[in-house]
Amino acid sequence: MSTLLKISAPIQERIVQVPGGETFAVRGLNPQHVVGLYKRHMGELEPMFAHVMAAAKDKGAVNPQDIQPLLLGLISQSPILMAELVVLATGGDPASMELVTITDPTSGEPVKLLEFDAALAIAQSLPFTVQVDALAKVGELTFSQDMPPGKFLALVLTLMRAMTGATAGMTACLPLAASGSGASGDPSTS
Repeated sequence: MSTLLKISAPIQERIVQVPGGETFAVRGLNPQHVVGLYKRHMGELEPMFAHVMAAAKDKGAVNPQDIQPLLLGLISQSPILMAELVVLATGGDPASMELVTITDPTSGEPVKLLEFDAALAIAQSLPFTVQVDALAKVGELTFSQDMPPGKFLALVLTLMRAMTGATAGMTACLPLAASGSGASGDPSTS
């Protein structure tokens, strides 16, 4: 039996208040959340990660002061990213294929969406201050003295480098089919 199953400490959550008295709970993010977010938003996130990686290479470490302005700028320029961070912190799973019916926040009409997309639509409709409060609480839960933002991002960057290297290695080994040749790409099999 996995020793993880013996962990009895509850996962820490923070409650976020929504106007009108409703609430929702958020948890901290883990490196897999961030890597998944990176994969889904590579075009927006690539410049930020490239900047942080270059700064880390020059200084030998990731400095949280290098990260904070980039994150704030990115979030302010990409409301969908902000909303997705909130959804991930509420336990939303981008791989979920479950359909749910919600009231569309814009039209007020019932719509059927994938569970993650439905949560995303709701998160996007939350007031900006509620989203910021949720992200602040997610930050409190994600980062700690033992895992400050710089160390967390360094771990994520290491994971991404490993994934990129593995992907590049796999694609370099794949045989390419030449036009009119066998599927193996080996001209001797044609």
